[in-house]
Amino acid sequence: MIDPETCRAARGLLNWSQQHLAQVANIGVSTVKNFEGGHRTPTSNNLGSIQYALEHGGVEFVSEEQGGPGVLKRRVKKRAYIPGKGLMTEIHYVDGLLAGPDNQFDPGFCINEEALAAMLGRPVLSQADAKSVPQRKLLTVLRFKINREGPSSPGGISREITKDDVLAAGAIS
Repeated sequence: MIDPETCRAARGLLNWSQQHLAQVANIGVSTVKNFEGGHRTPTSNNLGSIQYALEHGGVEFVSEEQGGPGVLKRRVKKRAYIPGKGLMTEIHYVDGLLAGPDNQFDPGFCINEEALAAMLGRPVLSQADAKSVPQRKLLTVLRFKINREGPSSPGGISREITKDDVLAAGAIS
């Protein structure tokens, strides 16, 4: 989880106001102000929403084990979801150091049912149930898979995320 200082630093890297962060995180601006001012710690849901919004905006938090606490601006943006048809996720890469259309890559990932069940901590009963996998867990597994195998997939073929990937990434319930 983030602290007030890293929240302010992340907002600064993204050039976001407290109001904009509150809108993106779908929380009250007073929650952001009180947190960043050190007056009050938000509920775990609100704190998670703040962190998710900032990460989705393009920053990455650095833990104490990685030399932090701190925050870095990412050149690679990752977005994961399970759309209405099938159980797929999408990652979108944008390398800000490259110019033009060649700086974007869209490798796909297919998450098998066993992996989804590991992330949920129970069997997957329906497609709607599969969509309930927390976005944070999906991103954890996707980052792990990309860091291990690289950003591109051979021939543009979707890569499968297995239960072993979920376990290795530590995204189990």
